[in-house]
Amino acid sequence: GALRVVDSSAFLRPQVEHFRLAKLYQSLALMFRGGYTFDEALQVCLGLGLGERLQRSLTRARDDIARGRGVDEALRDAGLTDSVTARMIAAGSRSGQFDSVLAVVAERHATAFSTFIERATRLVEPLLLLVVALLVGSIVVLMYMPIFDIASGLGGPGR
Repeated sequence: GALRVVDSSAFLRPQVEHFRLAKLYQSLALMFRGGYTFDEALQVCLGLGLGERLQRSLTRARDDIARGRGVDEALRDAGLTDSVTARMIAAGSRSGQFDSVLAVVAERHATAFSTFIERATRLVEPLLLLVVALLVGSIVVLMYMPIFDIASGLGGPGR
């Protein structure tokens, strides 16, 4: 339905991707902070309904981590991070602040999505007001048309 249309839109897909990644990283941070292993947290995140692409990417990252690859490399190669995020995750795993780094990554994606929503609202709001004004104006004109017809019929050539 609507998600399929959004995923096929080249303009909206990256924005929805920010939302999904924010949801993923926030979930990972909460579960990791709550005592889950990273593998268990990834397994739980497979059930979040993040879309087909992220599901495949999570599965690939999980398999790579199980083979002994680093978390930052596995997530980067699966397409779940950009270069900045991969470096942050690598630093977080070395420093022992992994859950905090995951929360910061989630916040970055949430901020990007919020910015998009604010800008889209600023664009769409005036357009909606214009549509409503045109609709109300049309209704008013349509209501007065019969009155003008009656008035022109009363003052016609027969008098």
